[in-house]
Amino acid sequence: MVNDLFITSVATSITEDLINILYRLKQQKQGITEESCTINGFQTNSLHNEKYMQPYLDYIISLLPSNKLKHRWFHMIDYNKTGYQKEHNHIKTELYSYIIYLEDSNSGITYLNLDNNKIFIKPIKNMIIFFPAYIMHGGYEVTDNKKVAVGALI
Repeated sequence: MVNDLFITSVATSITEDLINILYRLKQQKQGITEESCTINGFQTNSLHNEKYMQPYLDYIISLLPSNKLKHRWFHMIDYNKTGYQKEHNHIKTELYSYIIYLEDSNSGITYLNLDNNKIFIKPIKNMIIFFPAYIMHGGYEVTDNKKVAVGALI
């Protein structure tokens, strides 16, 4: 399991595949239309039950020190300029969350609010960060580009 923050890398081939899936879903307008914590960006529906996603989800779980968790949710986000992520947590719905950065970005810094001390994470392609669901987190405004994959583990 993840006790605190756990940061590692995802294979470039996985990242590239996820970008292609995100692009296809965005073209097909298969995304969430109701209000969410994503502001000014395209967010896919949850893909955790899609059969074509299973190899990717299994791969992500394999990166953890313990592989006993399973996905409750998985979606991807392509932020528009001025898009951002409202501060929130997932304490009521999952045990752990993660973010995969699908591309480098000079903006849209992610922050994790740990006991009122913010940790700032610059989006770097292929980086994945796992963290406990109770941690408040968000993302600052995007001025260039930012694409992420986000998951919920139980």
